[in-house]
Amino acid sequence: MRNRKQEETLQFFTGFVFSLVLTSSAFTTGQIRLTGRGSTQCSGRVEVFYIYSWGTVCDDEWDITDANVVCRQLDCGPALSVVGSAHFGQGLGPILLDDVRCSGDESSLTSCAHKGYGKHNCGHGEDAGVICSDSVIRLVGSTSCSGRVEINHDGQWGTVCDNGWDLSDAQVVCRQLNCDAALSATSSAASGPGTGQIWLDHVNCTGSESALTNCQHPGFGTHKCNHNQDAGVVCSANFPQPRISISPAGLVTWGQQVNITCSTAAAPLSGTFILLRTSGSFRMTQSSDSNSVTFNIPKVTSDHHGEFCCRYETKMSNQTFLSSSVNLRVNLPKPNISISSAAEVIWGQQLIITCSVEAAPLSGTFILQKTSGSQQMIQPSVSSSATFNISKVTLDHDGEFKCQYQKRMLSQTLTSPYSDFVRVTVNLPKPLISFSPAAEVTWGQQVTITCSVTTTQVHSGIFTLQKTSGSFRMTQSTYYGLSSFFIKTVTLDHDGEFLCHYLSRERYSSVRGDSVRFTVNLERPNISLTSPDGGLVWGPGGAEVTKGYGLSFTCSIDPRYPQGDFSLIFSGSNIRETRPAVKHSASFNFPAAKFEHQGSYSCVYEVTMATQTFSSAQAEPISLALKPSSRVLVSSVICGILLLVLLVSLAVCLGVRGKLCSERFIPSGQNQMSFQHLITQDHENDCDDFNQQ
Repeated sequence: MRNRKQEETLQFFTGFVFSLVLTSSAFTTGQIRLTGRGSTQCSGRVEVFYIYSWGTVCDDEWDITDANVVCRQLDCGPALSVVGSAHFGQGLGPILLDDVRCSGDESSLTSCAHKGYGKHNCGHGEDAGVICSDSVIRLVGSTSCSGRVEINHDGQWGTVCDNGWDLSDAQVVCRQLNCDAALSATSSAASGPGTGQIWLDHVNCTGSESALTNCQHPGFGTHKCNHNQDAGVVCSANFPQPRISISPAGLVTWGQQVNITCSTAAAPLSGTFILLRTSGSFRMTQSSDSNSVTFNIPKVTSDHHGEFCCRYETKMSNQTFLSSSVNLRVNLPKPNISISSAAEVIWGQQLIITCSVEAAPLSGTFILQKTSGSQQMIQPSVSSSATFNISKVTLDHDGEFKCQYQKRMLSQTLTSPYSDFVRVTVNLPKPLISFSPAAEVTWGQQVTITCSVTTTQVHSGIFTLQKTSGSFRMTQSTYYGLSSFFIKTVTLDHDGEFLCHYLSRERYSSVRGDSVRFTVNLERPNISLTSPDGGLVWGPGGAEVTKGYGLSFTCSIDPRYPQGDFSLIFSGSNIRETRPAVKHSASFNFPAAKFEHQGSYSCVYEVTMATQTFSSAQAEPISLALKPSSRVLVSSVICGILLLVLLVSLAVCLGVRGKLCSERFIPSGQNQMSFQHLITQDHENDCDDFNQQ
């Protein structure tokens, strides 16, 4: 069974929770109250309302500025003292705020800087509190020493009308609020119109009164005004420190536009804002009847780099107020980087890298740096660019490069951001390739192919020998930048273009080497001549075959060769006869030799592999001559004898006739005259014909 004490505790807890729920509905987040042992309306432990719960404030960093914000938020007078260490007793529930830092101008405690709700390193033994003066007058709308004047009468706050309101009246208000001399008596609701009662009008102070209500006035609530005529004051003792802000904040780039805004939290006055650099001669001035101005710098340069502050000067009492400073860091513009040649270069080549900036100041320094390692090149420049010349690149230059620009200003160095990087790929030089005994060999020979690179940075790696077509590929490790590949027996498969490639142990690759043509020739075939009929005789000039006899040419090749075709070639003509090889030979038969067969004969052997045809050189030629047969010789002799006899007979006849013509026959007697004349006439005609012949 529960005892009586447990029941009372339960009833108390239930009532507390019920009361908390009922009361929490009447509050909003950010409201504050003063409570605790010995607390009053304007003194006690500070508590803040947050999400249906009241919580305390830790006294870390708690000071009079924080207390004044609390007092003003609760419509109390200025803070008389600030207390901690649970002076008004320890609170219950959460500790909501810690490390509170107010500037004094905030309208509520939760508007001040703090760690965040519920974030603290305290216990309730560190609960903070305040002691405020009981308020009969206050300033609303600006700061604790500037704003709209309000007084408390019969428990109700009300404003003061600006009829007859002057600096003497303002002086009484400033003194009553423990502020310093009055700077200005404002009118026409300069700090904003109030609400509710207008308690005073036509106030007439001498300036020596201890309270505003002691000055002459028609009486509380007697006026002919509205809230657009609410009076205010600006006191100098605690005149709010001007504020300065910059947009964009902090870090800007050369050439950017920057706006610096200066403002005061006090009621608007006629004054001058002065923007200054804490070092150097930079100064901008702007008069204003409002409580803020904006200074525009369309293009920042290195001259704007540094700390800026704002000075505010009022036209009354020649008062000057200085703001805190803001730091403007001007970065130099991001450099550009470019490479004069291709980003892929060969070991030993020249490489030029250019760094440049736009709208850069003169007399700066460019830095070219590899993104990995410590390699760096520095070059002063009086222009907007610098050129870095690497006369002979090595493998050490392989990698990513970036630029940076620096400029010395007074006692500090301005530095640009890094440029984008460029990748420099350094390839090893083209490997050289050579053949021994030569780049043209005969099928079945042995050959040595040597690959080499000419660089002192190569110690070990792998050479690859390959054909530009097909799958032939050989690899071999090397320690001296040179490697020899031995092919014991070359075949037609080795005919083609060869090249070398080198890859170092550090994975640096050579560029593709020049290809070299490697030619594999078939060996010269053999050719022989036979005559089945025995009509072949070999002489010093070659072969002699009797006309009409049969003859046969045979072409042959080494049996190691692949299957191919033989062609018999008759020089001096377009005669070419081709036959497939049978057991590496082929015969070309002539049944009867003719004189047109005389000439020089040779063989060629051809092998077709895939789409390529390989041809041998011509075999050593055989010269063929023909001789007549014996039957032909006898016939020729007989014909010659007969022809000779005929010629002799003809010659004899011609000789006899010539003799007859030379002798003249003379007949006797008259009777013989006519006969003789006729004979003589015929004879003379024949002789004339003979002579003409």
